[in-house]
Amino acid sequence: MVAQRMAGATSAANSSMAAATCEKGRPPIRRFIPEITQKMLTAHLRELEEHGVVSREIYPEVPPRVEYSLTEYGQSIIPILQSLQDWGMNHLSRLQQNHDGSIGTRT
Repeated sequence: MVAQRMAGATSAANSSMAAATCEKGRPPIRRFIPEITQKMLTAHLRELEEHGVVSREIYPEVPPRVEYSLTEYGQSIIPILQSLQDWGMNHLSRLQQNHDGSIGTRT
């Protein structure tokens, strides 16, 4: 499950960190982190903006729309996330192939 979430999170980072309101009024990034509250998501995105990882664009629409995207600096983490995703997917495959617990059993 963690590897699958990581794959989704990496895909979101690769496409962008968009937090724009979609048709159902829910930011697309919340599909990958459904338990996060809007308040917490906003706080984290603002912190990432302060650190230069994401940039924020506000659209003067009704209802208001805000989009976050990775900055050039923020994009520098994508290869690291991709490597982590690859490792996680390999690990998940290994677990599925050895579901009987023969790998990594404790003695």
